[in-house]
Amino acid sequence: MSNDNQPPGNGDETFPGTFRVTFPETFHPGQAALFSADERPWPTAIGEAGKGRIYDHGIYWCDRADYHPDAHGGYPHPDHYRTECRCHPGLFSTGQLDYAGPPADIEIYAARPFRYGQRADQPADDLTETRLILAAVPLTDEPPVRFSLPITEARNLARHLQQVADVVDGYASPWSPQAV
Repeated sequence: MSNDNQPPGNGDETFPGTFRVTFPETFHPGQAALFSADERPWPTAIGEAGKGRIYDHGIYWCDRADYHPDAHGGYPHPDHYRTECRCHPGLFSTGQLDYAGPPADIEIYAARPFRYGQRADQPADDLTETRLILAAVPLTDEPPVRFSLPITEARNLARHLQQVADVVDGYASPWSPQAV
C-alpha cells in the first residue's frame, strides 16, 4: 500500500477534472467577509505577508477539500479542521469507554497534518505522514481519547477485526490458520 498521499493524476500535476493553483497572488475578497484579519485561524501563506510560510494545498481525499485554500483565493475556509485533513469518518454510536464505562461515539478516519501558514523553517518531524485515527468521544463531560496508527496498519487492523468477528460468530476456529 502506498503512503505517498498522491491522488490519481493526469501526468501533468493536475487532478482528473480539476486545476491546480500554485501560489495565488491576491487575497480573495470574499474571505474578508468570513472573518476579520485578526480572527483568522491561520497566518496567511500568500503574498509578502506569507513569505517563509507553508502553502499547504491540502490532500485530495479530505472530506473538507472544498475548504482548501485553492478553492478560496489562497486562504482556507474557517470551517476546515485547524490542524489536519481528514477523510470521511466511520462513526459508531454504540461505543463505551472501557468494558462498561460511559457511552461514547467511536470515530475512525485517516488524517494528515494540514500545515497551512506554519513557518517553513519549523522541523516537520515527518508530519506529512497519513495516520489512521481511532477516537472515543464520550457522551459525558470526559475528554475524548484519541490514538493513531500508521495508515499502512489499516489493512492489518481490518483483517484482525474480521478474524475476531468470525471467531466470535462461530464462522472460524480460533486455531485456524487465518487466526493470526
